[in-house]
Amino acid sequence: MATATFANGIIAQMSISLALHQDNFLHLMGTGGRLEVDAFWFGSGKYGGTAQIRFLPPHGEPEIIRFTEERNVYSFQFEAANESIRAGHACFAYPGMSEADSLANARSLDRWLAESETVKPPLPRPPLPGS
Repeated sequence: MATATFANGIIAQMSISLALHQDNFLHLMGTGGRLEVDAFWFGSGKYGGTAQIRFLPPHGEPEIIRFTEERNVYSFQFEAANESIRAGHACFAYPGMSEADSLANARSLDRWLAESETVKPPLPRPPLPGS
């Protein structure tokens, strides 16, 4: 379990595993209620389909929000990458990750992988552009 605190005060808790099966489930909790998403990693499915988000307000009846997307889940990343490359950018536009965020994410994953002792010896690090 990891806890991340962001500059805007948002706190996130997350867990990952390499060999342990965990539920593919998302809870977003705040003062205005809670959102629950089943199979959030693939949204409406790897190859499209219908997904739902449950909104549970602190008081009142839960609301189910359904949405359908027929495209492959990865098509959004491909489209964003193509758009950025054609525009001459080195990273995605907001809300995509910045270059600094991408590198910080990679460093975090490297640390988690090293701590898990799953890969021995550690993976070599390629030189960064301009270094």
